[in-house]
Amino acid sequence: MDQQTELFLKKINAKLGENPFGIKIPPPVFTLMEGVLISFDPKKQFVQIKFPVKEAFQNPYGSMQGGMIATAIDNTIGPISMFHKNPNVTQRLEIDYKKMITPDLDFIYVDAWYVSEEGRSIYYEAKVHDEEGEVFTTAKAYHRMIKL
Repeated sequence: MDQQTELFLKKINAKLGENPFGIKIPPPVFTLMEGVLISFDPKKQFVQIKFPVKEAFQNPYGSMQGGMIATAIDNTIGPISMFHKNPNVTQRLEIDYKKMITPDLDFIYVDAWYVSEEGRSIYYEAKVHDEEGEVFTTAKAYHRMIKL
């Protein structure tokens, strides 16, 4: 794991404090997908993480499996949601697959950011793109704050 990603994860762990829920940072699936932090801004609640486009993530047609794209999105929105003032979990994730992610790409980049909140509901958005900025997938995530 690179140094910037380790620093990001340490900041999340520091925010969790005693971690009464036993949250695993980083989650095993993040490590499995080999996510690498590119940038983050905890004040703006923005993060960009890149993931390799691996053969193991392909569907029968040779493009990246939709579920693996969704996992990359969830693995990006999840960490930025940790910087919200209240613990929260995904309630609904809406994904719009615009273009196939083919094996000619080495990496995909996932940007995620906070949009708004109302009551106990929090809204995030994300986009999946290549290094040049071509968008392959967009997502909306609705989170629910946990009652403590």
